[in-house]
Amino acid sequence: MDPGHDLWKGVLGITYKTSDGELHRNPDRPAIADLDSLPWPAYHLFKMHKYTNLQPATDHVDGARSFSILTSRGCPYRCTFCSQSIMPIKWRSRTPENVVEEWRHLVRDMGAQEIGVLDDSANIRKKRLHELADLLIANNLNHVPWIFVNGIRANLVDYELMTKLKKAGLKRTAFGVETGNPQILKQIDKNIDLDTIRQAFKICKEVGLETIGFFIIGLPGETRETMEDTIRFAIELDPLIANFSMMTPYPGTAVYAQVKREGRMLIKDWEDYVFFDQKARYEMGEVTAELVEEMYRKAYRRFYLRPSPILRRVKTKDFWLNLPRNIRIATRTFFPKKEKTKLRKQIEAEALV
Repeated sequence: MDPGHDLWKGVLGITYKTSDGELHRNPDRPAIADLDSLPWPAYHLFKMHKYTNLQPATDHVDGARSFSILTSRGCPYRCTFCSQSIMPIKWRSRTPENVVEEWRHLVRDMGAQEIGVLDDSANIRKKRLHELADLLIANNLNHVPWIFVNGIRANLVDYELMTKLKKAGLKRTAFGVETGNPQILKQIDKNIDLDTIRQAFKICKEVGLETIGFFIIGLPGETRETMEDTIRFAIELDPLIANFSMMTPYPGTAVYAQVKREGRMLIKDWEDYVFFDQKARYEMGEVTAELVEEMYRKAYRRFYLRPSPILRRVKTKDFWLNLPRNIRIATRTFFPKKEKTKLRKQIEAEALV
């Protein structure tokens, strides 16, 4: 037995192996209830000059001072594909006053030019967002643009809330649309319908907010036609940014268990979860790697190579100020590299600078 075994066995929420090869899994650690008690990030330990441009929210050139903030944790929804589904169901939030205190620090002390709210489901309690918006306005913090990076629930969007958030400085919000096929949407336990998603995008555009749509190609049970439905729905919604991804079965999710039972995992090691090389992650039924990769590339071409997105982009100040970056993004998207090694080495090298 390892000398440190007695020490490790009392630490909740960890799994460890002793020198004799025995695996020990300790009981889960309870979720932190009081998020206001947590300290702010230690920004002095980070290379903050590398944290720039949140997609970007503003028309700054590369190098804008971008900061993120987390105002809540968890998600009460249990989408079958989502890594959040293995986390505690209980949704917890910081108080609006506590959030604004950190927000003020980011703007006035850190010189933030844009802020990204990283919550998985920020609008679970709409009353809290109304209060947060009021405080941002009252403290004159609404001049710095901010965005919902990971999205908000479309079924909890209304005109009054989005109007208030726009006045509070919100520039852009994302939505996890996932699919344009009603049957697939039901199968992944999204607990929403296509008309509700349409209405959420309509409201945001009416109040002057930019939108992002997250879409998944290759969900379990898909066919070529259901993937076509997703591409058509993305074009119908016409967000400023459409982010297409290939379905990744994350360990612990319902989709992962399904793939292990009925399909074939194409992920070889943990790095495959980190570095996306535009390759399919699994095969099952009609969801073949060849089909998913074909439809993924088609989705980007069909959405972005339309006249309206092209004109919309070239008319923005950001497009011309950040032309080299935009060319790199277009090249990666429409002419994907076959190897992830180069990207991994580049990221690792930049982290040392």
